[in-house]
Amino acid sequence: DPTKEEYEIKVGVDDTKIKIEARPSSDTSIVEGLGEKDVLAGINTYEIIVTAESGEIRTYKIKVEREASSESKLKDIEITGIIPSICKRGEEYCKLDSEYNEDKNEYTMTVPAGIRDLEFTALKKHDYQTVEGEGVKRLKGGENRIEIISRSEDGTKESRYTYKIIRDMTGNNYIDTLKIINPETEIGFSYLVTEY
Repeated sequence: DPTKEEYEIKVGVDDTKIKIEARPSSDTSIVEGLGEKDVLAGINTYEIIVTAESGEIRTYKIKVEREASSESKLKDIEITGIIPSICKRGEEYCKLDSEYNEDKNEYTMTVPAGIRDLEFTALKKHDYQTVEGEGVKRLKGGENRIEIISRSEDGTKESRYTYKIIRDMTGNNYIDTLKIINPETEIGFSYLVTEY
């Protein structure tokens, strides 16, 4: 109805985006406010402004209501930084004790000394969950505990995932630095490279 200027709709808890399309009655009118919009929890008001060639303006308002999600579990947690050529040194290396399961909260993995950093990335089940503990983690020798905490959008639920990463230092025959000081020469040292 082109004379009705306000509309109210309610969307599902997982509908975090909507797409608004409109076509003006006159080809010479300009329409603003269309496209994809984020839908936050609560009431969101979107204005569609139609400007006629004469300069007359009409504003349509769409109010979209969405309840906050109570989902706190994660879809997956990805681990990157595992270097296959280093992990080949032992069958026990670089394998989680089990595949990710949103209902399992603790995991264990042993890595060789050559793996110094791992990156943890949480894949959310809901766009507006909040996650702590992601990112690149520097591993010390021995046991490292990495905790990833996911909270629901409405703040009522929390899920914790703990990764026990054991950096096995037995048989570590790496050097931390290598320099040529006379004459001073940059060789681009990496502890993974053995020939220069």
